Amino acid sequence: MTRIGSWAFFGTTNLTEIIFEEGSQLELIGMSAFSGTGLTSIDLPDTVTGIWSRAFANATNLTSITIPYSVTVMDERVFYGWTSAQSIRIVGRVVAFSGWSVWWRHDSNSGVAWNV
Repeated sequence: MTRIGSWAFFGTTNLTEIIFEEGSQLELIGMSAFSGTGLTSIDLPDTVTGIWSRAFANATNLTSITIPYSVTVMDERVFYGWTSAQSIRIVGRVVAFSGWSVWWRHDSNSGVAWNV
C-alpha cells in the first residue's frame, strides 16, 4: 500500500493505534485520513513524502507525532484543532521544507520541536 486515501478513517474514534510494518511503502496520507480518530499512537514510516490537508485534524488523543525527514509536501491545517498538550516533532529540519504550505500548522496550538 502506498496511499491512505482521503477520509479513510475519518471519525473512527475506536481506532487507537496504527502500526506500519518494516519495509512499508506508504508515501501519501490523504486529506482528513485520520481526522477525528481516537489515535493515541502512530509512527510514520520514513517513506512518507506527502501529508494532505487536515490529515490529523482533531486527533486530540495523540500526544505527539514525529514527521520524518522524507516529508516534502505538507498541506494546510494538517494538525487543525490540536491543543497545547500535543507536540509535533520534525526530523532533521530546522525550518519548514519549501513544499510545505505556509498554513500547515494553522489553527493548531501544539508545540513544534525542530531537528529531532
